Amino acid sequence: MTIAIAFWVFLLSASLIILASGQRHERYFLAAVVVATALTFVAQSIWGGREAYRIVFAIDIALWLLALIYVAKSARYWPIWFAGFHSITVATELGSMIFPGAMPGLYIDAAGFWALPALGFMAIAVTLDRRSSKLGDFG
Repeated sequence: MTIAIAFWVFLLSASLIILASGQRHERYFLAAVVVATALTFVAQSIWGGREAYRIVFAIDIALWLLALIYVAKSARYWPIWFAGFHSITVATELGSMIFPGAMPGLYIDAAGFWALPALGFMAIAVTLDRRSSKLGDFG
């Protein structure tokens, strides 16, 4: 329970920083992250277990593809960092599906962990981008 509360506090803190420092596209991407987080929570609450894991994997794939679009279109660095950390999440989830082991909870925890540095680096980079330049949207 403590870890869940810490995650939600971290998500709220990073979101406030991104909302304060980010431009339109950062805010759109943040909305996608929040929606993905909410959908993940709903899937785990309703289904739990292996069925929820497949749904969460689909949600993470969608967020990863969106991050890759931002990598391709943006002149900023935060999408690269976010996509890189989220790639680890997707790879961990895929590995656990291909090679199911005796410890599926460990895979789930390891995959979820990478949301923290992804959000943290996004919040820091958005703030640094705002301070260092006056880049336009996707410019």
